[in-house]
Amino acid sequence: MKLNEIYKNNLILKWNKYYISPNIISSLDSLSKEINKLDDFVKNIKNNSNYNENDVSNFIIINYMSIIEIIKKYNISYNFFYSLENNLFYDFYLKLPRPCNKIKLIIFDKDGTLIKINSIFGTWIKLLVNRLEVVKDKNELLTYLGYNVISQKLNFNSIIAKGTNNDIKNLIATFLVERYNLSSIEIKNIYDKYWTNINIKKENIIECGNIIRVFNFLKENNIKIAICTSDDRNVTEKTIDILNIRKYISSLRCGSDICLSKPSPEPIWEICNELNINTSSVVMIGDTMSDIYSGINAKCGKVFGVLSGNYDKIKLSYADNIINTIDNLPNLLKQHNLV
Repeated sequence: MKLNEIYKNNLILKWNKYYISPNIISSLDSLSKEINKLDDFVKNIKNNSNYNENDVSNFIIINYMSIIEIIKKYNISYNFFYSLENNLFYDFYLKLPRPCNKIKLIIFDKDGTLIKINSIFGTWIKLLVNRLEVVKDKNELLTYLGYNVISQKLNFNSIIAKGTNNDIKNLIATFLVERYNLSSIEIKNIYDKYWTNINIKKENIIECGNIIRVFNFLKENNIKIAICTSDDRNVTEKTIDILNIRKYISSLRCGSDICLSKPSPEPIWEICNELNINTSSVVMIGDTMSDIYSGINAKCGKVFGVLSGNYDKIKLSYADNIINTIDNLPNLLKQHNLV
């Protein structure tokens, strides 16, 4: 569903002056001013104990989605929305209670949750950067993209871990403009000549646990399974086939699909609409802040973090529970009487 349709269906007229419109934003400064309005909004409603939590929740998430669209439209730093938790309006939203009913669906992130990310994406980004002849200091660009050249791992906030192919291209383009003052035509020519897609092979796919065992447990308990990833669809489809898990998957959303990607709630909403399951009966599980925020933004009944992506537990602190790998998921579901 397009953002303007979501606006139309959920607009709360009494708060009309507080809404952020992507059409009126032209810079980071103007976006910051609009975000300040949202903080003022929360200050006002906190002084009014009669506010409806559901209305407030809907209002905030619509504005959050507007911010994501603005970030992508104007190529503002992809990490910008992670700083939003320090703003009053979003911190308030993250702490709002979410109803949780009997679990009917679990949505898994792919990279770092189902499969190891560095064995595929670390190798790929190093090969890609080495191909870019215009870049004199390869390590500088790798660091800029969130790849730790010392540990040979992706950082928790790496665009490669949480972004789509277009997000990665946009960030590389920003680097090329800042360092080498290249034009958009020059950058396009570089991509046409040097861009290479990820080469998915059985040899470089390492599971983050026993996927088949976990999926069989969910199937035995009548819980549907979906995958929501920021990776492109063609890579994801190949991975699913190599893992031999297609028969378990009821729905799939990818970063190259026509909708806002995580941390927007939109791909989760699309999965739930397709399967006719309310988000209060859904668990979202992933290894990055983007996964956690996406699940909370969609009002999933539960949001679980996993440490298999090698990111700091502190970065997943808004998750309802944090486990080491998906192998711990069955016991966690039983402990909380969710199956």
